[in-house]
Amino acid sequence: MERDIIRKGFILGIIMIFFGSGLVSGYTEINKYSGCPCQYNDNEVIENDLNSEYPTMTPIPIELFTDNTYTDIKMIDTPDEFSWKDHNGKDWTTPARTQGNCGSCWLFGAIGALESVIKIKEGCADLNPDLSEQFVLSCIPEAGSCHGGDPYKCAFYYINDTSASGGNLNGLILEKCMTYRSNYGFIPQCSEKDEDWKEFLIPISDFWQSGYWNINNPDLIDNIKSLIYEKGPVYSVYWVTNNFKTWGRTHHKPSDYYKDLDENCPGYVNHGITIVGWKDDSSIGNGGYWIVKNSWGTEWGYDGFFNLEYDCLNMGAFVAWVDYDPNSFDWPADPHSPISPIIQGPTSGKIRTQHEYIISSTDQDDDNLYYTIDWGDGSIQEWIGPYNSGEEITLKHSWKRIGNYKIKVKAIDMWGSQSDWATISVRIPKNIHLTEIPILRFITKLLDFLPLLTNII
Repeated sequence: MERDIIRKGFILGIIMIFFGSGLVSGYTEINKYSGCPCQYNDNEVIENDLNSEYPTMTPIPIELFTDNTYTDIKMIDTPDEFSWKDHNGKDWTTPARTQGNCGSCWLFGAIGALESVIKIKEGCADLNPDLSEQFVLSCIPEAGSCHGGDPYKCAFYYINDTSASGGNLNGLILEKCMTYRSNYGFIPQCSEKDEDWKEFLIPISDFWQSGYWNINNPDLIDNIKSLIYEKGPVYSVYWVTNNFKTWGRTHHKPSDYYKDLDENCPGYVNHGITIVGWKDDSSIGNGGYWIVKNSWGTEWGYDGFFNLEYDCLNMGAFVAWVDYDPNSFDWPADPHSPISPIIQGPTSGKIRTQHEYIISSTDQDDDNLYYTIDWGDGSIQEWIGPYNSGEEITLKHSWKRIGNYKIKVKAIDMWGSQSDWATISVRIPKNIHLTEIPILRFITKLLDFLPLLTNII
């Protein structure tokens, strides 16, 4: 009797230790992002940066932004709410991109601003000037790398520079001329761009930058608003925390905003973005929030965008803006978008099995086409091609997990004009053999026995 009690007590103790450790580890996992990681070691920050699911650049001290002469900003009256994402009923921004496993946010943020300025100056919200970030990384290496950009001079400086440090030219080429493929261990050679790349070189007419060693400058918010309202979206930097990265995974509404948690973050910045607008709201502690375009893909935030409360995470420590002359490049006067692609292929299949899909689209001007394919599982093929208008291409893909997936395909022509997304839903169920189901296994064995029984009878 006593032995049974001791044995049961021992087993119960083991169970409590097992579940207790599980609860503790679960609690740690849930709360490990609570609080800003402001007490840090520089080497640890850089290591985390290189291995992060949402990469940033090597931290830059804010004080570096005061070492140069910066442009004064003329303040103007601005409305309580404004966004280039929805101005006069049209979207003057370009879709959020994915920087991949590379700390090139400094470049995506700047080019995101330039693309919008091009649309604004051309007076055409339907124009989609998808510019090549890869061109800067591969052909203008002095501007920066996957570890970050020049802390003293923004990407616009090098894009505009016609000396050797700027690649001996002013401007950027279209994405279709040099597709983005960089990661921390690999940057393609400049020679890998298309042979006719010079025909698609888009110059900038001017740029400006301004830095603030004191991010609590009382005029900072009004300065940035004035720039956005008068010049278009701007490039800026801020400090990304683990809290912030986690928040964007679950907040996908355009009304959601990241609150100022008084995280007392250090005097550093580590991420570049494009500020496209703002919203004043007296119910928010700091009076409102910024509307921002990111480069961590469209699954983070809402379509790759997010809102950040004013005076939060060192936002605005550095700001740069750019200008573009619509007479400098001959975009089509009436761009015709390719039609939405046609996707042919199975709507259900097996896990870890290659499935074949045929994709095609037609361009109204008979231009060559490029495609981007989102397989719905985080795997994205960006701007493959070129292909002839109407040409059918065959692609294969396999899914590693069971579930329902939506394949999305978009076409783009040589002028950067994009089609609407085409979609097809695919169901990948669990592969269950009939013999795995008890009743069917019994029936199968019974059927196997029937011929023998018949012979006996």
